[in-house]
Amino acid sequence: MTIKHLALTVILGSTILAEAADAPKRVLVCTTTMGFRHPSIPYGEEALAALDAASPDFEIVTWLRQPDIEVPKAPNPPRKPA
Repeated sequence: MTIKHLALTVILGSTILAEAADAPKRVLVCTTTMGFRHPSIPYGEEALAALDAASPDFEIVTWLRQPDIEVPKAPNPPRKPA
């Protein structure tokens, strides 16, 4: 390999890496749960949406959210024996 080929390879490689670094990172957000659903999840979703709107460094391309269903509440404590 000659110096010209080596220089050309370095220039093309650095150009490709620079373009990849400039492109925003694509993010998939999944907040679905099976069973227990932590109450902080909606706050995390809000924070990620605010970062997505404010930052050019990444973009949220897909949200996988919990379906709008009634999540069961915690069971009642056992009754005292009669």
